Amino acid sequence: MVRVWSRLLAALVQHWLIIASVWGDPTKSLSKACEAVRQFAGRLAAGMACLAGVERVLLDLCKVLGKTCRRNKRSKPGTFELLNNTGRLDFKLT
Repeated sequence: MVRVWSRLLAALVQHWLIIASVWGDPTKSLSKACEAVRQFAGRLAAGMACLAGVERVLLDLCKVLGKTCRRNKRSKPGTFELLNNTGRLDFKLT
């Protein structure tokens, strides 16, 4: 049960960090951002001893997310772009 609860808590923290940092930005890849947050998990846990440590880790994470989590160029628009602009759909809704 400890393993289940710890994984659920980790998923909750990851989701919160993604929403707080790159959720509304269509130029960022959510899967790349999730991977970057997973790599910062150890540093985040180690920084929990003081508020300044957590703040430092979160600032570093935001810098990494801003530089490394760009979406790859695509020939077709992604789901996020289609949801924001339904005029780019290849078919007509009836």
